[in-house]
Amino acid sequence: MENRRATGRDIDEDALDAASAWRETADPDNVAVIDFYGANLLGQFAGMGKALSLDAVRAALDIHSIPREEWPDMTRRLLQVHAIYVEHLPEK
Repeated sequence: MENRRATGRDIDEDALDAASAWRETADPDNVAVIDFYGANLLGQFAGMGKALSLDAVRAALDIHSIPREEWPDMTRRLLQVHAIYVEHLPEK
């Protein structure tokens, strides 16, 4: 285990490979949406609930110069990713 995280702990490369193997067979468009969500919208909730902040979505799409005609479809796909993410959040 030569690689280390920023924390200095060893990385289990076998576990990392197993956890990311799905990317090899996934549709590249889906991977791109998941990556966009993870980089820009993870944790961007509306108020005190679990809904995704549409203001944050709008800002991310604007910052990344996504063409306006793509916004409705991209927003729908981001909401789907968010719904899956929220399903796996621990209950408070």
